[in-house]
Amino acid sequence: MIYSIILLLGIILGLLIFLALYRLIFDRNPKFIPDFNESDAEGFLQKNGFSILSRQKSAPLVVIIDGKTHLGKISADFEAEKLNKKYIVKVVSQADVDVMDPISYRKFIELKKAYPLHALLLLGLNRRELHEIDFEFPKPEKETFFTILVVLSIILAVGAIIALMAQLKLF
Repeated sequence: MIYSIILLLGIILGLLIFLALYRLIFDRNPKFIPDFNESDAEGFLQKNGFSILSRQKSAPLVVIIDGKTHLGKISADFEAEKLNKKYIVKVVSQADVDVMDPISYRKFIELKKAYPLHALLLLGLNRRELHEIDFEFPKPEKETFFTILVVLSIILAVGAIIALMAQLKLF
Protein backbone atom coordinates (compact mmCIF):
# COMPACT_ATOMS: atom_id res chain seq x y z
CA MET A 1 0.00 0.00 0.00
CA ILE A 2 2.74 2.47 0.95
CA TYR A 3 4.66 1.61 -2.22
CA SER A 4 1.63 2.41 -4.34
CA ILE A 5 1.31 5.83 -2.73
CA ILE A 6 5.03 6.55 -3.22
CA LEU A 7 4.78 5.44 -6.87
CA LEU A 8 1.73 7.65 -7.45
CA LEU A 9 3.43 10.66 -5.81
CA GLY A 10 6.55 10.04 -7.94
CA ILE A 11 4.50 9.98 -11.15
CA ILE A 12 2.69 13.19 -10.21
CA LEU A 13 5.95 14.90 -9.22
CA GLY A 14 7.60 13.75 -12.47
CA LEU A 15 4.71 15.14 -14.54
CA LEU A 16 4.88 18.48 -12.74
CA ILE A 17 8.64 18.73 -13.32
CA PHE A 18 8.16 17.82 -17.00
CA LEU A 19 5.43 20.46 -17.40
CA ALA A 20 7.57 23.13 -15.73
CA LEU A 21 10.58 22.32 -17.93
CA TYR A 22 8.42 22.26 -21.07
CA ARG A 23 7.02 25.70 -20.29
CA LEU A 24 10.48 27.01 -19.47
CA ILE A 25 11.92 25.82 -22.78
CA PHE A 26 9.08 26.51 -25.21
CA ASP A 27 7.40 29.56 -23.66
CA ARG A 28 10.45 31.78 -23.31
CA ASN A 29 8.70 34.78 -24.81
CA PRO A 30 4.96 34.23 -24.41
CA LYS A 31 4.15 37.95 -24.65
CA PHE A 32 5.53 38.45 -28.13
CA ILE A 33 4.86 41.93 -29.47
CA PRO A 34 5.05 42.04 -33.27
CA ASP A 35 6.81 44.93 -35.01
CA PHE A 36 3.80 45.53 -37.27
CA ASN A 37 0.12 46.27 -36.84
CA GLU A 38 -1.37 42.79 -36.63
CA SER A 39 -4.91 43.93 -37.41
CA ASP A 40 -3.73 45.71 -40.59
CA ALA A 41 -1.96 42.59 -41.79
CA GLU A 42 -4.93 40.39 -40.92
CA GLY A 43 -7.34 42.75 -42.70
CA PHE A 44 -5.13 42.85 -45.81
CA LEU A 45 -4.97 39.05 -45.95
CA GLN A 46 -8.74 38.72 -45.50
CA LYS A 47 -9.35 41.38 -48.17
CA ASN A 48 -7.28 39.25 -50.57
CA GLY A 49 -9.37 36.14 -49.90
CA PHE A 50 -7.30 34.46 -47.18
CA SER A 51 -8.81 33.04 -44.03
CA ILE A 52 -6.62 33.23 -40.94
CA LEU A 53 -6.09 29.83 -39.31
CA SER A 54 -3.71 30.90 -36.52
CA ARG A 55 -1.56 33.79 -35.34
CA GLN A 56 2.05 33.59 -34.13
CA LYS A 57 2.32 29.96 -35.17
CA SER A 58 5.50 28.32 -33.95
CA ALA A 59 7.20 24.99 -34.58
CA PRO A 60 9.84 23.34 -32.42
CA LEU A 61 13.42 23.36 -33.62
CA VAL A 62 16.20 21.06 -32.47
CA VAL A 63 19.77 22.14 -33.26
CA ILE A 64 22.59 19.70 -32.56
CA ILE A 65 26.00 21.31 -32.09
CA ASP A 66 28.93 19.02 -31.30
CA GLY A 67 26.51 16.34 -30.17
CA LYS A 68 24.71 18.65 -27.72
CA THR A 69 21.01 19.24 -28.33
CA HIS A 70 19.63 22.77 -28.19
CA LEU A 71 15.87 23.37 -28.29
CA GLY A 72 14.23 26.39 -29.83
CA LYS A 73 11.35 27.37 -32.05
CA ILE A 74 10.65 28.93 -35.40
CA SER A 75 7.83 31.45 -35.49
CA ALA A 76 5.64 32.61 -38.33
CA ASP A 77 3.31 35.57 -38.15
CA PHE A 78 0.20 33.89 -39.58
CA GLU A 79 -1.06 30.60 -40.90
CA ALA A 80 -3.62 31.32 -43.60
CA GLU A 81 -5.64 29.41 -46.16
CA LYS A 82 -6.98 30.28 -49.59
CA LEU A 83 -8.68 27.87 -51.99
CA ASN A 84 -7.75 24.87 -49.79
CA LYS A 85 -4.05 25.76 -49.95
CA LYS A 86 -2.31 26.53 -46.66
CA TYR A 87 0.23 29.33 -46.35
CA ILE A 88 2.73 30.44 -43.77
CA VAL A 89 2.80 34.24 -43.81
CA LYS A 90 5.80 36.34 -42.82
CA VAL A 91 4.97 40.02 -42.39
CA VAL A 92 7.60 42.70 -42.84
CA SER A 93 7.04 46.35 -42.12
CA GLN A 94 10.20 47.81 -43.65
CA ALA A 95 9.80 49.78 -46.86
CA ASP A 96 12.08 47.51 -48.90
CA VAL A 97 12.94 43.93 -48.06
CA ASP A 98 15.56 42.29 -50.21
CA VAL A 99 14.42 38.68 -50.43
CA MET A 100 17.83 37.72 -51.83
CA ASP A 101 19.59 39.06 -48.75
CA PRO A 102 21.20 35.98 -47.15
CA ILE A 103 19.58 36.60 -43.77
CA SER A 104 16.13 36.95 -45.35
CA TYR A 105 16.21 33.90 -47.55
CA ARG A 106 17.74 31.77 -44.81
CA LYS A 107 14.78 32.67 -42.64
CA PHE A 108 12.43 31.65 -45.45
CA ILE A 109 14.30 28.37 -45.94
CA GLU A 110 13.91 27.67 -42.21
CA LEU A 111 10.18 28.36 -42.42
CA LYS A 112 9.84 26.14 -45.49
CA LYS A 113 11.69 23.32 -43.71
CA ALA A 114 9.58 23.73 -40.55
CA TYR A 115 6.30 23.80 -42.51
CA PRO A 116 6.90 21.59 -45.58
CA LEU A 117 3.21 21.24 -46.47
CA HIS A 118 2.62 25.00 -46.54
CA ALA A 119 3.46 27.58 -49.19
CA LEU A 120 5.31 30.71 -48.05
CA LEU A 121 3.93 34.22 -48.38
CA LEU A 122 5.80 37.45 -47.78
CA LEU A 123 3.49 40.31 -46.88
CA GLY A 124 5.09 43.74 -47.31
CA LEU A 125 2.79 45.77 -45.12
CA ASN A 126 4.04 49.23 -46.13
CA ARG A 127 3.61 48.63 -49.87
CA ARG A 128 0.60 46.33 -49.47
CA GLU A 129 2.26 43.55 -51.50
CA LEU A 130 1.97 39.79 -51.30
CA HIS A 131 4.68 37.56 -52.74
CA GLU A 132 4.69 33.77 -52.80
CA ILE A 133 8.16 32.38 -52.17
CA ASP A 134 9.41 28.93 -53.11
CA PHE A 135 12.82 27.32 -53.42
CA GLU A 136 14.35 24.98 -55.94
CA PHE A 137 17.80 23.61 -55.35
CA PRO A 138 19.66 22.46 -58.48
CA LYS A 139 20.99 18.94 -58.38
CA PRO A 140 24.76 18.56 -58.15
CA GLU A 141 26.56 17.35 -61.28
CA LYS A 142 27.80 14.24 -59.49
CA GLU A 143 24.23 13.20 -58.72
CA THR A 144 23.20 13.61 -62.38
CA PHE A 145 26.22 11.59 -63.52
CA PHE A 146 25.41 8.84 -61.01
CA THR A 147 21.77 8.72 -62.18
CA ILE A 148 22.84 8.35 -65.84
CA LEU A 149 25.34 5.65 -64.84
CA VAL A 150 22.66 3.65 -62.99
CA VAL A 151 20.22 3.89 -65.91
CA LEU A 152 22.88 2.72 -68.38
CA SER A 153 23.81 -0.18 -66.08
CA ILE A 154 20.18 -1.29 -65.89
CA ILE A 155 19.83 -1.13 -69.69
CA LEU A 156 23.01 -3.16 -70.15
CA ALA A 157 21.87 -5.75 -67.56
CA VAL A 158 18.49 -6.17 -69.28
CA GLY A 159 20.23 -6.47 -72.67
CA ALA A 160 22.59 -9.13 -71.28
CA ILE A 161 19.65 -11.12 -69.86
CA ILE A 162 17.83 -10.97 -73.22
CA ALA A 163 21.00 -12.07 -75.09
CA LEU A 164 21.48 -14.98 -72.65
CA MET A 165 17.86 -16.03 -73.04
CA ALA A 166 18.21 -15.88 -76.84
CA GLN A 167 21.31 -18.11 -76.74
CA LEU A 168 19.55 -20.62 -74.54
CA LYS A 169 16.58 -20.50 -76.94
CA LEU A 170 14.24 -19.43 -74.16
CA PHE A 171 13.25 -16.33 -76.00
